[in-house]
Amino acid sequence: MSAADNKTVVRRLLEELRDGWHPATIEKYFAPGYQRHLTATSTPFDREEQRLRATRLRVAFPDAQATLEDIFAEGDRVAYRLTIR
Repeated sequence: MSAADNKTVVRRLLEELRDGWHPATIEKYFAPGYQRHLTATSTPFDREEQRLRATRLRVAFPDAQATLEDIFAEGDRVAYRLTIR
């Protein structure tokens, strides 16, 4: 996939999460070996831990609104910046 295609996938993921949290979204977009590194020293989250974290955040902040501020892609890597209110 091109960098532009990868950005489109990330935008679609963020829109689906914004429009209504559905735990199945994790399986749709996240590979079975997914790891999220929050800091250089923390233990990475796997796909199931990411689903639990996202579910807890949605329950804790049901009215939260996320705005995509920036999105950058190079090769198969995408970085983005959100503002959550």
